[in-house]
Amino acid sequence: MTIPIDLEKEFGRRWRIELDEAAVGRRGDPWMSLIPCRYGHLYPAGPDLIGAATDHAGAIVRKLREIPGVTIVADGEDGCNAVFSRAALQYVARVMKPRSPRKLSEAHAAALALGRLVKKSHCQSEIEAAVGPTSGNLATDTHVAERLSTGSNFSSNGRNVI
Repeated sequence: MTIPIDLEKEFGRRWRIELDEAAVGRRGDPWMSLIPCRYGHLYPAGPDLIGAATDHAGAIVRKLREIPGVTIVADGEDGCNAVFSRAALQYVARVMKPRSPRKLSEAHAAALALGRLVKKSHCQSEIEAAVGPTSGNLATDTHVAERLSTGSNFSSNGRNVI
């Protein structure tokens, strides 16, 4: 069995990587990963090949045909499947428009970190000492996340000012 291009390892920082909806129980299988795009998705097609599946016909398919090194393997009324080497990836990406990875804001990351602590009842007193009483609902305790992310809950002498 051949091993495909590992999309997560090679492109995970640059583009969003998702599992194919058919990947039930096969989370670690590199064949089941894909890069969602505005006009379809990219997928591993072999050890040195990447595939593109479009969900639009017309201009997108025409642009893919014009790229040197891209081979259309299936063409239909609702889109096409194409394969290409890594050398053509930058040109195919300009046409397909891969999705960027999601990025958390500092306030959201702080709220998630606080949520991990709130779940542990033995940490509740430490949280309240640091940021004041919480209702347990992080959606309504946005002031807590904002103060944690900015560090504004402490005065210049290091005492809690919430």
